Amino acid sequence: SPVSNGLGTDEYGSLQGQGTIGGGDGQYLNQQTDPALASLYATPQRPPLDALLGQVRRLSRDQVGCRLVQQALDEEGPMAATLILNEGLPFWGEAMVDPFGNYLFQKILEKITP
Repeated sequence: SPVSNGLGTDEYGSLQGQGTIGGGDGQYLNQQTDPALASLYATPQRPPLDALLGQVRRLSRDQVGCRLVQQALDEEGPMAATLILNEGLPFWGEAMVDPFGNYLFQKILEKITP
């Protein structure tokens, strides 16, 4: 699926910026009409964890959003993983069948498992 213009890459080679990623569930990829997600994607640096919390369900189903949450996990460690995991408890079963959500869940388990 193609990626629209407006996306760049960060130092990890991951997509950053504002745009839509083709394919997937439109309910979660409606970045252009969802001001909360559009503002998260438009920032030049990763938004703070508290800005991502409350949006984890939608972010976990989207390539760019999933990467933002992964960066928060990498930078903020086990506490971030616990907060994200707790927010996601109601929908992790649903995320397991989504390639981005599944990978994110695996990353969370890596961070909280000693």
